Amino acid sequence: MAYASRHSSYILSSVGLAVQVLAFELDTYSHLFLGKTEPWWNSEHLAFYCGFSLVFLAVWRGLRMIRRGTILMTPIRFVNTAGLRIAGLGLIIEIISCAWFEISHTLSSNELFIASAHALVTFGMLTLGFGIVLGLSIENGLIKHQILIVPRRKRWAITLCLTLTFASIWLAATGSLIYLAHVLSGEGWAWITAMPLAILATLILVPVKRVLPEFGSATSIGIVSNLVEIVLLVGCVGLPTFVPWSLISLASFDVLELLIRRSIGLRRAVLVSSIVVSVLFYATYYPFSLFFFSWASSLNLRVALTVACGIVGAWFGEREA
Repeated sequence: MAYASRHSSYILSSVGLAVQVLAFELDTYSHLFLGKTEPWWNSEHLAFYCGFSLVFLAVWRGLRMIRRGTILMTPIRFVNTAGLRIAGLGLIIEIISCAWFEISHTLSSNELFIASAHALVTFGMLTLGFGIVLGLSIENGLIKHQILIVPRRKRWAITLCLTLTFASIWLAATGSLIYLAHVLSGEGWAWITAMPLAILATLILVPVKRVLPEFGSATSIGIVSNLVEIVLLVGCVGLPTFVPWSLISLASFDVLELLIRRSIGLRRAVLVSSIVVSVLFYATYYPFSLFFFSWASSLNLRVALTVACGIVGAWFGEREA
């Protein structure tokens, strides 16, 4: 019996996705806070294409190993390529979306038109991220059940890349929605945008806890995300230094889940604890909430709205996991 491992391909893919997201976020924030318009071959776009090339190389290498019959001997016969195939679909979407993105920059300065191109690029990155998470999660599960035996450094690498990929998914989706809130403008539209943001938080964090049940996994996602935001917003865009209040929200989620896990079980503990992230919506999405979402009026209604959306996200996240 045999199992074909693809962890090196997934690890390289996660790095490529992170490069893409960094470039995408910097490009988005340049439009958002600086009103920057740029030529076709700017540094952000080139960095995005470098990340694309890394992922393409990883997916091509992983799928090519099948035809060459490269396998590892273990108690089962299984080839972990589902994630690579989904990642390949994400690459195809990215090719289409990047062509649209470049054309939209060339032909029009209309922000709504550019935002639609951003949305398709984001969809490609999210598809890519889902494939990577799927593949790494399978590898991680097989290692935990001792079906696949690998050195400790590779186990750590897989855990770190899972954290990096979840953070990349969070950043890509959040950046796109925040940009949409900016384009639509107005408090009413901002709060319509807040609904998918509230869903997004629990939709991501519930699977994180299912894949990485160790204490601190959600906080780790927050540390990576905030580090990226600080570097881009403060170091590159030039905004004032800010306190990463979102870590309070994610750390509270981790602590509460740990405290109630023994009494109600992991699955229920994750679902119940995820409500904290929605209640603390303003902190979860700080500093963007400072610019786009006012809590001056109808506080109770808005908390209820974000909590309800968070519950929806947690429910779908549980099904997804």
